[in-house]
Amino acid sequence: MNEHKRLCSRATSRKALAAQIEAIAHECGAACAERDIGVVRPRSIGLRLRKGPWCCMIDLDGDSRVGAFLGHWYHDGEGPETLPAHFDVTIKGSENSYHRRKATSCCYTFEAFLESLHAGLMALPAESLQPG
Repeated sequence: MNEHKRLCSRATSRKALAAQIEAIAHECGAACAERDIGVVRPRSIGLRLRKGPWCCMIDLDGDSRVGAFLGHWYHDGEGPETLPAHFDVTIKGSENSYHRRKATSCCYTFEAFLESLHAGLMALPAESLQPG
């Protein structure tokens, strides 16, 4: 059993993971809100991190077949902002190189995922928080 499946398979473990992600978000000046996905996928906790116009969606899904922790980064607004230079390297993930407004973190350990989130949030410009 891989780490993602082991850690996301139980509700208590998913809640503990979500609390650690929320702590990283607050440390980096980002808001963290839970997304209401539990009705559709009862073995899942969805989070949305927000720093300025930038968001990162995370699903801690006990039924996922991916076997990795994923963070979907995107711009949530009309402004012209693009991701900071080399954001893909910063998060150790991939970036849409066409418009540079979306990226993905994909980590096989939770520790690596927290490091990716921390690095990504710290790389984003500090702006006033918008409601999550």
